[in-house]
Amino acid sequence: MAKEKETPVMANDNSPNIDNEREQALDEREEQLNAREEYLNEYESRLTERELRLTERESQLDEREEALTAQVTEESQEETPQEGVEFEFREVHYKFADDAPKMLLIGSEALTQEQIAKDEDLLLQLIGGRSPLIVKL
Repeated sequence: MAKEKETPVMANDNSPNIDNEREQALDEREEQLNAREEYLNEYESRLTERELRLTERESQLDEREEALTAQVTEESQEETPQEGVEFEFREVHYKFADDAPKMLLIGSEALTQEQIAKDEDLLLQLIGGRSPLIVKL
């Protein structure tokens, strides 16, 4: 059998340059990845801050909605129908309907039920026009 000749591997002069280039390329890539990671961390922190602001605003809106709901509930409880004003017109007894508003806008003038009950011309128009605001007793 023949013996193989051992041929010495000579160091290539380019070998340190190749290692330096690879190391430099890896360093650049690492810097890019670090910069990207930093950008993503900043972006995440901005999103977190925005989420906190939105959560706070949402809770404020919820509180406001609850307050408005409570106020509407209070107002609806306060608006229980009150009896309308009774009056006599041409010797017949009438009264304003219980659900009639206490103030009516007639001819660009706001009048109460009592004021209307004293005005014969207005009563004639309302009764003659069969207004649902007036009920015959």
